[in-house]
Amino acid sequence: MAEINYIEINAENRSITIPQSEKLLGVENDSKAIRKYFRCPKIVGDGIDLTKSDVHINIQNASNKVSGKDRYNAENLKVSGENVTFEWSPLRKATSHKGTVRFSVCVTEEGPDAGWVSGYLKNGSGGEKDIDRNGEG
Repeated sequence: MAEINYIEINAENRSITIPQSEKLLGVENDSKAIRKYFRCPKIVGDGIDLTKSDVHINIQNASNKVSGKDRYNAENLKVSGENVTFEWSPLRKATSHKGTVRFSVCVTEEGPDAGWVSGYLKNGSGGEKDIDRNGEG
């Protein structure tokens, strides 16, 4: 099995660091063709325990239209020391348009969503990468 390169979430400043090897989300119209791995502290924000919460990845595809938004449940959330790891496998809606896919990682406790961190999944500026029909940037 290939080495896993994690997208790292900094709980203190809410920044997301995406390794160069993880900056391509896929090619246009991919569906579950790739899996992204995340790692962050188990306790975030004001004492939010991610092992007792629902973690979601909200996306805005490159269409930049309201219809281009979607929400994914984080998969396989596991504790690793003081951190948690989880996964996301984007569906076709995320890759349906060439360009920048924006995403945020959100936590739901009891009550309304508590937006937590956001970033770009490499497909544009600030380290993004274009999605094209052939997987080339």
